[in-house]
Amino acid sequence: MTELLLLCDSACVRRALSRSGLWLLLAATSLSACTEFADGEDVGPSNMDFMNNPAGSSGQELETANWSCLGSEPAPPPAALGTTTVTYTILIVDTVTREPPAGLVVNACSSLDIECASPMVASIRPDADGMVRAHVPINFSGFFTVESDQTVPAALFIAGALEQDTTATTMLVIGEVAFTALARNQGVALDPQMGQLLLRAFDCDGKLTPGVRFSDDRGGQPYAFVDGLPVVGQTVTDAQGTAGFLNVLPGLAVVQSIRASDNAVTQTASGRVRPGWFTYLDLAARP
Repeated sequence: MTELLLLCDSACVRRALSRSGLWLLLAATSLSACTEFADGEDVGPSNMDFMNNPAGSSGQELETANWSCLGSEPAPPPAALGTTTVTYTILIVDTVTREPPAGLVVNACSSLDIECASPMVASIRPDADGMVRAHVPINFSGFFTVESDQTVPAALFIAGALEQDTTATTMLVIGEVAFTALARNQGVALDPQMGQLLLRAFDCDGKLTPGVRFSDDRGGQPYAFVDGLPVVGQTVTDAQGTAGFLNVLPGLAVVQSIRASDNAVTQTASGRVRPGWFTYLDLAARP
């Protein structure tokens, strides 16, 4: 539950605890609503569509995202891996300390090597400035495993192929204790045999966007961020553009980002869900 998780820092946790009465109410209402969803379905009642607005925003502000690329000529499929390299730069920090977690190590993996048994680039560690820099073949379109001594292991599936040096949005990871506490606070019992999906929606300008819901084919309890905190049972993104599913059946998950105003699909992506892991999928709008 990264940016469930992941945009929550220690201040968020303190705020959540201070609202324990409100959280109990949210948990009760959202969990009862969740039982109405079929596996893989995240479409809530129509009156939920604008419940995820940022504080003080109006429904009209959900239409400010740029979707001009939708419906245009599809891009060609990714080219084969090249012999030159590009650099994928990302800051990975603990959601509470906002520092790279101890023992952080990243592997770059082929999309066909689902266990990452033979990493394309292995044991990448943060540089002195805290940034992780992965030098991968041009047109790399696989995934990264992210593990540390302190945090829930994660797999990050990037959007599209890397055709040039890229600096990614900060990735926030979360410790087991903090994650369990956040889930318990909303009445969710985490199943160690299941995995978690963390999904982010981007518009045609590459900006995180509100007014998007997600579907997946592996089931789970939907959640979305509301005013900086993840709320189980919510299905439409606010300005953080972040939502997902808890207790997801392991295996290959196919997910879609869907514009809530007209049910237009803005992207389809896939990634493997592992038991006890987070799977991060960024869904950038493309034709």
